[in-house]
Amino acid sequence: MGPGVGGGHADAATARTDGRGTSPQRRGPGLSDTLRAGASTVPLEVEEQPDDYSMEHSIQRDDSDTAPRSQEDGYGCENPDSTDGIEEEDGEAGRHSISDVSYEEEELRNDVGLVAVEPLQVWHSSWESWQAYFALYCQRTMQVLPVKETMSRTERNKRLKRTKKGEDDSQMVPVSMDPYQRTYICTHGWKKRKSRSEGSRPRQHIRLTNCPFRFIVQWNLARGELQVKNGTYSHNHRVSASAYATYPTSRGIADPLVGAHVEGMLAVGAKRSRIYDYLLDHDENVIQSDVDNLVRSHSSSVSTVDDNDATAREIALFAAADPENVSSVAETDAGESGVISLATAHMRRVFGRFSELLLVDCSHKTN
Repeated sequence: MGPGVGGGHADAATARTDGRGTSPQRRGPGLSDTLRAGASTVPLEVEEQPDDYSMEHSIQRDDSDTAPRSQEDGYGCENPDSTDGIEEEDGEAGRHSISDVSYEEEELRNDVGLVAVEPLQVWHSSWESWQAYFALYCQRTMQVLPVKETMSRTERNKRLKRTKKGEDDSQMVPVSMDPYQRTYICTHGWKKRKSRSEGSRPRQHIRLTNCPFRFIVQWNLARGELQVKNGTYSHNHRVSASAYATYPTSRGIADPLVGAHVEGMLAVGAKRSRIYDYLLDHDENVIQSDVDNLVRSHSSSVSTVDDNDATAREIALFAAADPENVSSVAETDAGESGVISLATAHMRRVFGRFSELLLVDCSHKTN
């Protein structure tokens, strides 16, 4: 046997020995199946294998030509012809390999098809009953569905007059059916607008995914009820409790006892960081901006409610400062405070000496 032939067998044996001892780094579960079967549209980065990787597996396939083929290939993964468990493996592969993308991008990449949701009840007696039902529906199905367009009764009648139906007054929308129609879409379904930004501070979280979910709520003149029609009840993004918790409409204080304690903290002027820590300790779904909104709304409500009380206290203090101080309050026909006149003791003494002078004291920036 020549040296070339013997050397070939030696190299093959060495390759098999080296292959058993130094196997390549194992990749994420199901990564080969996902890439081969094309179940995911996400371009996943695969770690480059060493040069002897292809040699090792080609030799293993040559040795096993006579053996019956199983559901596994030479890579240690399931046969790409088998479709069992592809969806689970695709999700696992995405979670292992995609770690530096935003939440919105990750949910788009993990979802292959559309997500169907529960359809809406068709008939409703009024807008009030519809709003009550719609609020419970959004909370139960974990969706945020804003109003995209509203058609008023006037606009509908104006359009009808341009057609043959406008010649018949019975086809006109009555006053009681205003607004005539509302169009609802998913919060991810808004169209992307041209940004005026120069790109120096780009937005980190973009919610727009061109979601196809939409439906129309319209008055049915024949039945005199609201009708839900033209519905597309599918989303192109994930619909789950974790995704729903990120929307501002789902955040807030759920426990009434915690809310009462927060009101007390706001009344005594507690710091925002302390209020925020208290809410997090009690497992409330809030962020820092929610606490800022609570403080602002509390301040505005207190200033509005306590306005009359503060004015009454100032008048009482003014009268108690000097017995000769005089104040009068003129009310309007509606019973509200109109004009408040104040005359100090010094003003009255000066007016007693120089009665020909008219002393007028005006408030700051009102004259």
